[in-house]
Amino acid sequence: MSRPPVPSKAGPSPGAPPLPWAGRFLLLVLAGNMLIDGLEVSVVVVALPSIGADLGLSPWQVQWAMGGFALGFGALLLPGRRLVARYGHRRLYLGALALFVLASLAGGLTDDPLLLLGSRIVKGMCAALTAPTGLAIISTTYEEASARARALSVYTFCGGIGFTTGLLLAGVLAPHDWHWTFVATAPVAAVLLVLAAAAVPRQQPGPDHPIAPTVRRLLGNGALLRPALGAAILNGTYLGLLSLMAHQAWNLLHWSPWQTAAAFLPACLP
Repeated sequence: MSRPPVPSKAGPSPGAPPLPWAGRFLLLVLAGNMLIDGLEVSVVVVALPSIGADLGLSPWQVQWAMGGFALGFGALLLPGRRLVARYGHRRLYLGALALFVLASLAGGLTDDPLLLLGSRIVKGMCAALTAPTGLAIISTTYEEASARARALSVYTFCGGIGFTTGLLLAGVLAPHDWHWTFVATAPVAAVLLVLAAAAVPRQQPGPDHPIAPTVRRLLGNGALLRPALGAAILNGTYLGLLSLMAHQAWNLLHWSPWQTAAAFLPACLP
């Protein structure tokens, strides 16, 4: 006589369990900072003509207000890995976020072109520390694969949304005063800094890895280097084209910053 089937203890496979409250709180902080990093890439594009006209800068000179962020980001992206290993995720993340607040205030309260450029470079360097550190925090904090995948998807999505939000924010703020496009993120980053102090877990610094072998491996890996160079050229061309179109819309069509931002919106959706 056959035995009746034994019911499975596992039961039906439910969907991915929801993140605990602490995990959601941490993700809110990390994703909010990633949104600001994406926003900073595009927030000055629409305001560039206003900045150039107010400070007496040529279109070539005012480009550095946008390119300075990318310059700072690229300069510290690889060394940032060593800094994270030396000082730990939490300390470096909070320090970079605090410096970001100060740089935002400095850039928004000055009319000195050099200080303006310096603030953009510093903000790019801060983003080079917080963006990959946020990824590392997610990878080490969310142990379950499904929770980690969801957290990473939200984190990266907020970066794309931030780029679009930057255009819209500049369209609203630049007609009043372009300084607001630099200082607007300071209070938000300050709030995130306070929340991050409570949300980001403490971790012991890891082993200090020298940067030279990493650079050699990257430069020697053609399968990785060629797409990276292509992506850099493509993104640089894209941002340069947006900047050129912003100047043409300002000088030839006499569009307002809001009209320019609305025209760019379809090309900047994530």
